[in-house]
Amino acid sequence: MKNEQLRLLVVERDQAERETLVNKLEQLGYTVFATGDGQQALDILKSKQASMLILGTDIAGLTYKEVLEQNTVQPGEPPVPVLMLVGLDELSLVSKTADQFIADYLYEPLTPEILRKRIQDALKHRQLFIEEQAAEQRTRELSQELTNVVLSIGMALASEKDLDKLLERIVVEAQVLCNADAGTLYLKTDDDHLRFAIVRTSSLRIAMGGTTGIQRGRRVYCRKIRLLGDQAFRPAQ
Repeated sequence: MKNEQLRLLVVERDQAERETLVNKLEQLGYTVFATGDGQQALDILKSKQASMLILGTDIAGLTYKEVLEQNTVQPGEPPVPVLMLVGLDELSLVSKTADQFIADYLYEPLTPEILRKRIQDALKHRQLFIEEQAAEQRTRELSQELTNVVLSIGMALASEKDLDKLLERIVVEAQVLCNADAGTLYLKTDDDHLRFAIVRTSSLRIAMGGTTGIQRGRRVYCRKIRLLGDQAFRPAQ
Protein backbone atom coordinates (compact mmCIF):
# COMPACT_ATOMS: atom_id res chain seq x y z
CA MET A 1 0.00 0.00 0.00
CA LYS A 2 1.37 3.41 -0.97
CA ASN A 3 2.03 6.00 1.74
CA GLU A 4 -0.63 8.40 0.48
CA GLN A 5 -3.23 5.63 0.80
CA LEU A 6 -2.38 5.02 4.46
CA ARG A 7 -4.28 6.99 7.06
CA LEU A 8 -2.56 7.06 10.42
CA LEU A 9 -4.13 8.09 13.72
CA VAL A 10 -1.85 9.71 16.30
CA VAL A 11 -3.21 9.86 19.86
CA GLU A 12 -1.13 11.88 22.33
CA ARG A 13 -2.22 14.44 24.94
CA ASP A 14 0.90 16.61 24.70
CA GLN A 15 0.24 18.96 21.78
CA ALA A 16 3.89 19.70 21.04
CA GLU A 17 4.84 16.01 20.89
CA ARG A 18 1.73 15.26 18.83
CA GLU A 19 2.47 17.95 16.28
CA THR A 20 6.12 16.93 16.01
CA LEU A 21 5.18 13.34 15.22
CA VAL A 22 2.46 14.41 12.78
CA ASN A 23 4.98 16.55 10.89
CA LYS A 24 7.39 13.61 10.61
CA LEU A 25 4.65 11.33 9.30
CA GLU A 26 3.38 13.85 6.78
CA GLN A 27 6.93 14.36 5.49
CA LEU A 28 7.00 10.60 4.84
CA GLY A 29 3.86 10.98 2.73
CA TYR A 30 1.23 9.66 5.13
CA THR A 31 -2.22 11.12 5.73
CA VAL A 32 -2.52 11.75 9.47
CA PHE A 33 -5.38 12.27 11.92
CA ALA A 34 -4.42 13.51 15.37
CA THR A 35 -6.17 13.80 18.70
CA GLY A 36 -5.36 13.82 22.38
CA ASP A 37 -8.64 12.15 23.40
CA GLY A 38 -9.02 8.39 23.77
CA GLN A 39 -12.77 8.25 23.08
CA GLN A 40 -12.41 10.34 19.95
CA ALA A 41 -9.67 7.95 18.82
CA LEU A 42 -12.02 4.97 19.23
CA ASP A 43 -14.72 6.76 17.23
CA ILE A 44 -12.24 7.33 14.38
CA LEU A 45 -11.13 3.69 14.48
CA LYS A 46 -14.67 2.33 14.45
CA SER A 47 -15.55 4.50 11.45
CA LYS A 48 -12.64 2.85 9.57
CA GLN A 49 -10.95 6.17 8.88
CA ALA A 50 -7.51 5.00 10.07
CA SER A 51 -5.25 2.17 8.87
CA MET A 52 -2.94 2.31 11.90
CA LEU A 53 -2.95 3.69 15.43
CA ILE A 54 0.07 5.42 16.97
CA LEU A 55 -0.83 5.66 20.65
CA GLY A 56 0.87 7.52 23.46
CA THR A 57 0.66 6.52 27.12
CA ASP A 58 -0.60 9.97 28.15
CA ILE A 59 -4.05 10.56 26.66
CA ALA A 60 -7.27 12.24 27.79
CA GLY A 61 -10.65 10.68 28.51
CA LEU A 62 -9.56 7.03 28.60
CA THR A 63 -6.40 5.20 29.56
CA TYR A 64 -4.19 3.86 26.79
CA LYS A 65 -5.03 0.32 27.91
CA GLU A 66 -8.77 0.98 27.55
CA VAL A 67 -8.17 2.18 24.00
CA LEU A 68 -6.12 -0.93 23.22
CA GLU A 69 -8.76 -3.26 24.65
CA GLN A 70 -11.53 -1.58 22.63
CA ASN A 71 -9.55 -1.40 19.39
CA THR A 72 -12.00 -3.39 17.27
CA VAL A 73 -13.48 -2.39 13.92
CA GLN A 74 -16.09 -5.11 13.37
CA PRO A 75 -16.61 -8.46 15.13
CA GLY A 76 -14.34 -11.05 13.54
CA GLU A 77 -12.07 -8.45 11.93
CA PRO A 78 -8.47 -8.04 13.11
CA PRO A 79 -7.79 -4.85 15.10
CA VAL A 80 -6.01 -1.89 13.57
CA PRO A 81 -2.27 -2.36 14.18
CA VAL A 82 -0.88 -0.30 17.04
CA LEU A 83 2.50 1.35 17.41
CA MET A 84 2.97 2.39 21.04
CA LEU A 85 4.70 5.70 21.67
CA VAL A 86 6.65 5.30 24.92
CA GLY A 87 9.60 6.64 26.83
CA LEU A 88 12.37 4.18 27.59
CA ASP A 89 11.46 4.36 31.29
CA GLU A 90 7.89 3.25 30.42
CA LEU A 91 8.74 0.43 28.03
CA SER A 92 9.04 -2.35 30.61
CA LEU A 93 5.73 -1.56 32.33
CA VAL A 94 3.75 -1.10 29.11
CA SER A 95 5.09 -4.30 27.57
CA LYS A 96 4.13 -6.27 30.69
CA THR A 97 0.56 -4.99 30.81
CA ALA A 98 -0.41 -4.54 27.15
CA ASP A 99 2.11 -6.26 24.89
CA GLN A 100 -0.52 -8.55 23.34
CA PHE A 101 -2.29 -5.52 21.84
CA ILE A 102 0.81 -3.83 20.41
CA ALA A 103 2.57 -4.48 17.10
CA ASP A 104 5.73 -2.52 17.98
CA TYR A 105 7.09 0.35 20.08
CA LEU A 106 8.29 3.84 19.16
CA TYR A 107 10.73 5.81 21.31
CA GLU A 108 13.34 8.50 20.84
CA PRO A 109 15.54 8.93 18.93
CA LEU A 110 12.87 8.39 16.26
CA THR A 111 14.36 8.96 12.81
CA PRO A 112 12.21 8.97 9.64
CA GLU A 113 13.85 5.70 8.53
CA ILE A 114 12.99 3.95 11.80
CA LEU A 115 9.47 5.35 11.74
CA ARG A 116 8.84 4.17 8.18
CA LYS A 117 10.27 0.70 8.94
CA ARG A 118 8.10 0.24 12.04
CA ILE A 119 4.98 1.21 10.10
CA GLN A 120 5.77 -1.11 7.18
CA ASP A 121 6.56 -4.05 9.47
CA ALA A 122 3.35 -3.61 11.46
CA LEU A 123 1.25 -3.51 8.29
CA LYS A 124 2.97 -6.64 6.93
CA HIS A 125 2.32 -8.43 10.22
CA ARG A 126 -1.38 -7.54 10.03
CA GLN A 127 -1.60 -8.71 6.41
CA LEU A 128 -0.04 -12.05 7.36
CA PHE A 129 -2.55 -12.35 10.19
CA ILE A 130 -5.43 -11.72 7.75
CA GLU A 131 -4.05 -14.28 5.30
CA GLU A 132 -3.64 -16.87 8.06
CA GLN A 133 -7.23 -16.31 9.17
CA ALA A 134 -8.46 -16.70 5.59
CA ALA A 135 -6.44 -19.92 5.17
CA GLU A 136 -7.83 -21.33 8.42
CA GLN A 137 -11.36 -20.46 7.34
CA ARG A 138 -10.82 -22.11 3.96
CA THR A 139 -9.43 -25.22 5.68
CA ARG A 140 -12.54 -25.43 7.85
CA GLU A 141 -14.76 -25.01 4.79
CA LEU A 142 -12.87 -27.70 2.85
CA SER A 143 -13.10 -30.03 5.83
CA GLN A 144 -16.85 -29.53 5.97
CA GLU A 145 -17.16 -29.99 2.21
CA LEU A 146 -15.12 -33.20 2.40
CA THR A 147 -17.30 -34.46 5.23
CA ASN A 148 -20.44 -33.71 3.22
CA VAL A 149 -19.06 -35.44 0.11
CA VAL A 150 -17.88 -38.52 1.99
CA LEU A 151 -21.18 -38.83 3.84
CA SER A 152 -23.26 -38.42 0.69
CA ILE A 153 -21.16 -40.92 -1.27
CA GLY A 154 -21.23 -43.30 1.67
CA MET A 155 -25.01 -43.19 1.73
CA ALA A 156 -25.08 -43.65 -2.04
CA LEU A 157 -22.86 -46.73 -1.76
CA ALA A 158 -25.42 -48.27 0.53
CA SER A 159 -28.46 -47.36 -1.54
CA GLU A 160 -27.50 -46.75 -5.18
CA LYS A 161 -28.08 -49.79 -7.40
CA ASP A 162 -26.79 -48.24 -10.64
CA LEU A 163 -22.98 -48.57 -10.66
CA ASP A 164 -22.51 -46.13 -13.57
CA LYS A 165 -24.53 -43.48 -11.76
CA LEU A 166 -22.53 -44.01 -8.55
CA LEU A 167 -19.15 -43.80 -10.32
CA GLU A 168 -20.21 -40.65 -12.12
CA ARG A 169 -21.26 -39.08 -8.85
CA ILE A 170 -17.89 -39.88 -7.28
CA VAL A 171 -16.04 -38.12 -10.11
CA VAL A 172 -18.36 -35.10 -10.17
CA GLU A 173 -18.19 -34.64 -6.39
CA ALA A 174 -14.39 -34.96 -6.46
CA GLN A 175 -14.16 -32.29 -9.19
CA VAL A 176 -16.27 -29.89 -7.16
CA LEU A 177 -14.30 -30.53 -3.96
CA CYS A 178 -10.91 -30.04 -5.67
CA ASN A 179 -12.10 -27.26 -8.00
CA ALA A 180 -10.81 -29.44 -10.84
CA ASP A 181 -11.66 -28.91 -14.49
CA ALA A 182 -11.29 -32.61 -15.36
CA GLY A 183 -11.63 -36.00 -13.77
CA THR A 184 -11.07 -39.57 -14.91
CA LEU A 185 -12.00 -42.86 -13.29
CA TYR A 186 -10.68 -46.25 -14.42
CA LEU A 187 -11.91 -49.69 -13.48
CA LYS A 188 -9.79 -52.84 -13.39
CA THR A 189 -11.12 -55.67 -15.49
CA ASP A 190 -11.01 -59.38 -14.67
CA ASP A 191 -8.15 -59.86 -17.15
CA ASP A 192 -5.97 -57.26 -15.44
CA HIS A 193 -6.56 -54.37 -17.81
CA LEU A 194 -7.93 -50.91 -17.21
CA ARG A 195 -10.90 -49.39 -18.94
CA PHE A 196 -12.28 -45.89 -18.87
CA ALA A 197 -15.37 -45.77 -16.69
CA ILE A 198 -15.78 -41.98 -16.47
CA VAL A 199 -14.02 -39.19 -18.37
CA ARG A 200 -15.13 -35.58 -17.79
CA THR A 201 -13.64 -32.20 -18.76
CA SER A 202 -15.91 -29.31 -17.87
CA SER A 203 -14.25 -26.58 -19.96
CA LEU A 204 -14.39 -28.73 -23.11
CA ARG A 205 -17.83 -30.13 -22.29
CA ILE A 206 -16.50 -33.67 -22.52
CA ALA A 207 -18.52 -36.32 -20.69
CA MET A 208 -17.80 -39.97 -21.42
CA GLY A 209 -19.19 -42.87 -19.45
CA GLY A 210 -21.52 -42.79 -16.48
CA THR A 211 -25.18 -42.08 -17.03
CA THR A 212 -24.88 -38.73 -18.82
CA GLY A 213 -21.79 -39.30 -20.98
CA ILE A 214 -21.21 -40.97 -24.31
CA GLN A 215 -18.86 -43.73 -25.52
CA ARG A 216 -19.23 -45.95 -22.50
CA GLY A 217 -17.03 -49.00 -22.12
CA ARG A 218 -13.83 -47.86 -23.90
CA ARG A 219 -10.81 -49.92 -22.83
CA VAL A 220 -7.25 -48.87 -22.17
CA TYR A 221 -4.93 -51.88 -22.24
CA CYS A 222 -2.11 -51.83 -19.72
CA ARG A 223 0.50 -54.20 -18.46
CA LYS A 224 -0.57 -56.60 -15.78
CA ILE A 225 -1.26 -54.78 -12.51
CA ARG A 226 0.68 -55.86 -9.42
CA LEU A 227 -1.78 -55.23 -6.63
CA LEU A 228 0.76 -55.87 -3.85
CA GLY A 229 4.03 -55.69 -5.77
CA ASP A 230 6.83 -53.18 -5.33
CA GLN A 231 7.21 -52.23 -8.98
CA ALA A 232 5.59 -49.12 -10.36
CA PHE A 233 2.65 -49.57 -12.67
CA ARG A 234 3.24 -48.37 -16.24
CA PRO A 235 0.72 -48.19 -19.10
CA ALA A 236 1.63 -50.20 -22.18
CA GLN A 237 3.06 -48.20 -25.08
